[in-house]
Amino acid sequence: MLRSAAIYIFNNPATCPAVTGNSSMLIEIVKPRFCETNAAGHIDNISIMIWFEHGRAQLFLQHMDNMTLSDIVVANINVNFLSEAFFGPDAAIHTGISKVGNSSVHINQYIYQGDTKIAEATTVLVRIDAAAKSAIPFSDQEKTIFATLIDSQ
Repeated sequence: MLRSAAIYIFNNPATCPAVTGNSSMLIEIVKPRFCETNAAGHIDNISIMIWFEHGRAQLFLQHMDNMTLSDIVVANINVNFLSEAFFGPDAAIHTGISKVGNSSVHINQYIYQGDTKIAEATTVLVRIDAAAKSAIPFSDQEKTIFATLIDSQ
């Protein structure tokens, strides 16, 4: 299936060896593109960041029907690059929620290529009122949905 203006090709998650474990995490499969490689032949770190962003967006698009993504901002992101990623093998983006606050949600993400963990990220997203420049709370219904997506990794 083709998504995101021909950027990503998603395959059957069962074909990626790292797709096992916690069923509460959303798993997206990405096929690395040759143009994402750097002079050393590794996938560029900026592409890893884009893959993480894609996983977060899919979590909201698939589970939060009434939420406007433009109301959500990244308040904090921490990324650990653990190993090189390469052109060729599919990569699996695992995305789950670790904590739900009043107006924030903490996201844990992991990217695997084969059995190798390439990178991990923790992100804090906050829902805001752009005009007032202040945080606004999630509804009880939204918090309940987030709670079903809490991961245990």
